[in-house]
Amino acid sequence: MRNKIVVIFLASSLTALFLFNASNFDFDILINPMGGMAVISGDGLNVNLPALALSLLLIPLAFASLAFYPLASEKTDYSVLLAPLAVSMIILFLNGFSMLTFSVVLAFMLSCGLTLRLSYFDAEIYKKISPYKICSHAVSRGLLALNLIMVLAVFVTISGASFEEQIKEEFTDMIMANLAEQFDSPEGVMGEQIRQQIEQNREQVAQMIESNPMIRTLINIYPYLAVLGLFAVLEFLRGLLFAPLAGIYCSLMWRL
Repeated sequence: MRNKIVVIFLASSLTALFLFNASNFDFDILINPMGGMAVISGDGLNVNLPALALSLLLIPLAFASLAFYPLASEKTDYSVLLAPLAVSMIILFLNGFSMLTFSVVLAFMLSCGLTLRLSYFDAEIYKKISPYKICSHAVSRGLLALNLIMVLAVFVTISGASFEEQIKEEFTDMIMANLAEQFDSPEGVMGEQIRQQIEQNREQVAQMIESNPMIRTLINIYPYLAVLGLFAVLEFLRGLLFAPLAGIYCSLMWRL
């Protein structure tokens, strides 16, 4: 049983990881202030939707296998967590070491351990509850821990001065691009002169952004808005997709 669970977890999680990378989905869209504008304009929609959808369907299968193991074997064998550990090492290798990546990997390991333990705990106490409810509840609470740690890590990351400078730079780029479109510089010497004049005003635009109280307020509250939006997306996936699917996968494995 343990070997089968390890195989299911590795196969589903690694396939989900491969498909997610193949989908070209940029995580920055969820936390970058220009991400929403890029999506609206169409520039941020270069995503392989079938690959992204398949990866999202496979993620709950990995967690469902962990929740199913103590339910079927009537014991908790933490050696199966070597499989999530291997996946964590692969994630670190692919994305490079950073505090954000390390926090996500740590949260992933914690959520896997919680899913395993909570499933065993619920199975012992609520013996008459269906496998669907036991697994979906265990996976839901494990993913809640993952979401909370991820959101906290993202908040710490985007609250720094470097991210604030990035926001200012992107606002400046957006305004400069709008100026260039309004003048619609013609080709030739005159067009080059107009482009140079616009670029010379870049410093003035940056100072205007710095001194604008509305933009300053937006920059100050943006980390809070970003993490709330990210948490809403993650909780939507957890409550309406991942947890119910994990319960369905567990029910199928129980019948097989």
